[in-house]
Amino acid sequence: MKRLDINKDYLSYAGLEKLYRATKSARLAIRYLAILKLYEGQSTYEVAAEVHVTPQVVVNWVHRWNDGGPDALVESGHTGRHPYLTPEQQQELANHVIKPPRENGHDFNVWYLKNIAGYAAEKYNVVYSVSGIYRLRKRNTLVYRVPRTEPVGGDQKKRTISRSRKRRFTATSSLGT
Repeated sequence: MKRLDINKDYLSYAGLEKLYRATKSARLAIRYLAILKLYEGQSTYEVAAEVHVTPQVVVNWVHRWNDGGPDALVESGHTGRHPYLTPEQQQELANHVIKPPRENGHDFNVWYLKNIAGYAAEKYNVVYSVSGIYRLRKRNTLVYRVPRTEPVGGDQKKRTISRSRKRRFTATSSLGT
């Protein structure tokens, strides 16, 4: 591999060393350290071994440095995968499952996760796994009230409390707040 030319017009060695020591981000500090080592005249392979990355990663950092200086080494945010449903659709789904299924015209009594997945597939044409619906439910702060068995005998007050618990989702807060 041929020796890389590094643009030293952005910062002097002392300025880069000061920037390296002042940075709070460990990942960014490693990049600055790699550029410092290249300023010192080390090869790409030596720098890669010292900062525990591949030589190609060091080459990529050098190209970024040469194109934009110290700011080019700062990571931009990682966006991740886009959700299947828009925030408005998620809110609509959350509002739908808060109500008992029979009130919404479904032929089942309880909102199980597979029922919600089926409804999402039917309404929004997206396929969610049961675990995906579980995570969506948690993100939208929907709490599933666990059904309780009703005692046959015993305290009448406990029977009334037990009877008032229903199998349904309730929202603890609205989406996006």
